[in-house]
Amino acid sequence: TIMLAKKYFKGLYSYSLENISKVIGINIENAHRAEDDAVACRQLFVECLLKIPDYKYLELKGLLKHSGLRKKSLVKNYAVEG
Repeated sequence: TIMLAKKYFKGLYSYSLENISKVIGINIENAHRAEDDAVACRQLFVECLLKIPDYKYLELKGLLKHSGLRKKSLVKNYAVEG
């Protein structure tokens, strides 16, 4: 989600969930609480998806391509199997 937010909401001084939420109008009642942060992250993800043309037809591979992440960095940084 952070990679999509950086792509579609350029120029923010901070890409913390709290800051992005303020900028795009997502209300987080209790920041840094698991449930509230998860709800805000989901809302942010949806806002990012809506910026992708034909997002309804994307598979995960296409979504990763839109995020700008490369397979190599996913394997290295997120323990995704190659």
